[in-house]
Amino acid sequence: MKKIYNTIMIINFKKFINTTYLKIYENYGDGKYAKFDNNNGEPFWGNIAAGVLPFCISTRRFLINYRSKYVNEPHTWGIWGGKLDNDENIKETVIREFNEETGFNDKIKLIDAYVFKNPNGFFKYYNFIGLIDNEFEPILDWESEDYKWLTIDELYNQENLHFGLKKLLKKSKKLIMYL
Repeated sequence: MKKIYNTIMIINFKKFINTTYLKIYENYGDGKYAKFDNNNGEPFWGNIAAGVLPFCISTRRFLINYRSKYVNEPHTWGIWGGKLDNDENIKETVIREFNEETGFNDKIKLIDAYVFKNPNGFFKYYNFIGLIDNEFEPILDWESEDYKWLTIDELYNQENLHFGLKKLLKKSKKLIMYL
């Protein structure tokens, strides 16, 4: 009897998470994609995701976003990205997500950086450095509350970074310092 109860609790908990988040997100953005949908039932958007830390060549500054209260790891400074859709590759994901979250639709050159893997290996997040020619003013969606363009020193001294950005800065330091 106890085993059945635990199984029901797990199923109900997953249903609660999905229902609660869907209700919250339906008020922001289009909501129809706002659910945890990976093979392991973990709080990640899919099994594979990717993001970009944009670097402006002309000003030598990086663009980061302040994550809204409606996303995982809210109220932290992070990069732009999201889950892989079924019909796209990782770089297409980065370009699509960056466009959706900022309105950017100009040329961007993606440089492979650190790949995050959660401890059980069911989730991977591919990080890229994105080279762009000029700074722009992002048009923010529901996932971000603010943004900043920062020099490399400002970036490494920025407080309240998302754990993923902290790891990216540490694991890809040689690449970032070379820019």
